[in-house]
Amino acid sequence: MPILPFVRSCLIPILLLASVFEGKIVAQDQLGNESHAAAKVRVPVGMVGKVSQIVIPGGELEAVPNSDPLAKIIVRVAESYRHGDAYRYDLEFTGFEPGRYDLAKSLRLKIPDTSPVTLPPVEVEIVSVLEPGKIEPSRPARPEIDSWWTYWTKLNIFVGLWIAGLAGLFHWSNRVKKVETVSTEVITPVSLSQRLKPLVTAACEGSIAPHQRAELESLLIAYWTSRSDACDEVSPGRILSKLKQHPDAGPLLKKLEQWLHMPPGQGQASEREIAQLLKPYESLQDFEIPGITDTNGKR
Repeated sequence: MPILPFVRSCLIPILLLASVFEGKIVAQDQLGNESHAAAKVRVPVGMVGKVSQIVIPGGELEAVPNSDPLAKIIVRVAESYRHGDAYRYDLEFTGFEPGRYDLAKSLRLKIPDTSPVTLPPVEVEIVSVLEPGKIEPSRPARPEIDSWWTYWTKLNIFVGLWIAGLAGLFHWSNRVKKVETVSTEVITPVSLSQRLKPLVTAACEGSIAPHQRAELESLLIAYWTSRSDACDEVSPGRILSKLKQHPDAGPLLKKLEQWLHMPPGQGQASEREIAQLLKPYESLQDFEIPGITDTNGKR
């Protein structure tokens, strides 16, 4: 039997056993180091602490549900990762009383196994920021203000200046209202008597200007158009011819047309005739003329 194949067949199982044993030792060392590192985690009471990337052999673990309102610590599995035959975890915890705690006691197998599993300890420390035996926070120290009377003096000066400024602003606004008068244009309708009276007076006296004659004619046409119901259904181009047929407006408008548009010596009406026809319009009461404006452009 050759010696070399025999030696080779013996060495292979030995090397396999050695590698497995070495892996277990490395895993235990790594777990021990991680547990030792976790034991160095110190978190104040009420704050959330974290233990990251800790390897625990066996099946996947989960946090034990805790509904006790007086529990001293609460543990939560934030993340879990497969790590060979073990699992790697990110754990979060919150302690409510100072002391050292083993997070492994708050973990259990996610899928219960028949074989019992002994979890290595994962110790953390919860520290208190209060003195021993003290259960309530210290009251904040009263702030010390140098020269406290100076503060009140400054406050009084500021309030006085604020009141003085407010009074000055109020006085200035009232003064501006008195000095600056806001001109509001009051729109008042123009009455027939206000527009006709000066024109009729000028026509009777013979001092009416040429442009005022045309204005007088348009005002009289507007007056009789608003007074006559027969003009409501007539087109604008036929209103004048309709008014000439009116028993009261017809004679006036015909004479006015002769006086305004016919040349002298060709049947033009005299100023006396016009004055007699316009005499009744001097005593007209206020009568609004729709659509007529005065010379200043006001209604």
